[in-house]
Amino acid sequence: MTMLLGPIRIPVLTLCATILGVTALALSGQPQDPETTGEAPVYEMPTAEHKALTATVGNWAGDLSMTMPDGTEMSFPAKETNVAVGPFWIQSTFSSEFMGTLYTGAGTFGYHPETKSYTGTWVDSTSSYFALMEGSMSKDGTTMTMHWDAPNQEGVITHHRSETVRTSDDYVSTFYMGEGEGNVSMVISMERVTATEAGSGK
Repeated sequence: MTMLLGPIRIPVLTLCATILGVTALALSGQPQDPETTGEAPVYEMPTAEHKALTATVGNWAGDLSMTMPDGTEMSFPAKETNVAVGPFWIQSTFSSEFMGTLYTGAGTFGYHPETKSYTGTWVDSTSSYFALMEGSMSKDGTTMTMHWDAPNQEGVITHHRSETVRTSDDYVSTFYMGEGEGNVSMVISMERVTATEAGSGK
């Protein structure tokens, strides 16, 4: 979303930055001094959940599978790039080309320590809808489940759910649509791309 701030842009941004800095300092008992550490001050320490998210930073490649209306299954190549936004957030960019159409999507994901829930946003090239996600991790730490509402193929707002089973080098995300257990709408299977493979354009 673009905001036209005109000539007041710099003062407003400066004021916001000052307020955020003072608030963070007030909430933290022991802020780090950038002059002593040589790094930007950090007023909150990342949790194990944050570190699990940032561990997914890198390039990924695989397939997106969908069940078509006639019951046939089709698979399409997919790519994803995750980048860290500090120690707390990741930004994901996903793309796949199916049936001659390029699909692109982008999301931001994090963890809220107070509510002990994962949070996320998602936008893509197929809809003007802005999806807000919330979810949790299984007790064994292997499966993340996210919930959100978004339009279905007919444009009706419908409940969506994803269940992602991830290791350090691969993951499978199964997407469901509808109330209750829902129906499987899509499966994404991805593997981590090494730096050598990424450099060769694979």
